[in-house]
Amino acid sequence: YRLPMGFSVSGGPIWREAFWHNFDHTIKLPSSLVWNANVGWSNDAWEVMLSVDNVFSEDYYLSAEPAFAGNTLLAKGEPVRW
Repeated sequence: YRLPMGFSVSGGPIWREAFWHNFDHTIKLPSSLVWNANVGWSNDAWEVMLSVDNVFSEDYYLSAEPAFAGNTLLAKGEPVRW
């Protein structure tokens, strides 16, 4: 959203449904809801933005569902960062 005097805010959730990480169904990754947010200010010469990823430090995992990718890479997502 654009606010008066050059300010803006944006953000939203990323939802991931729980899924099995492997074909044997021995590793199930939990569902997660990760919120990201941005606050900014700009004028004709400058633009400044603060971005915050994983606002609430949700525990989540990065992986490819085995039906769509043949790898077994599994990594824990980062906690809050800006």
